[in-house]
Amino acid sequence: MIDGAFAGWGGLQNWRRDEVEVALVLRSTHWGRGRVILGRFLGTTFVDMQLDSVLALMPKTRKRLRALERLGFTYDGDDTFRDQPFSRYRLARAGYLPCAHAGG
Repeated sequence: MIDGAFAGWGGLQNWRRDEVEVALVLRSTHWGRGRVILGRFLGTTFVDMQLDSVLALMPKTRKRLRALERLGFTYDGDDTFRDQPFSRYRLARAGYLPCAHAGG
């Protein structure tokens, strides 16, 4: 909820090989807030959980990935989930900049 309105869903979830995936889906009315929300998820991943990297999976149909790449995620290969193809992106702890991701 943001200002009393449903904004979307997201969080961290286990992925294969003891890895963690971050997911964030926001309603279009809240797209400008994704960087701050994602920053909180990444803080949990790297600071609280002390993990070495986090994954983000994007449907193959998604072509605009500049925002993900600006955050430091790099292409890490292809994957399949429930018979659907995805592009897998990874952000290493070494590339994590708390202030940049948290929005200040």
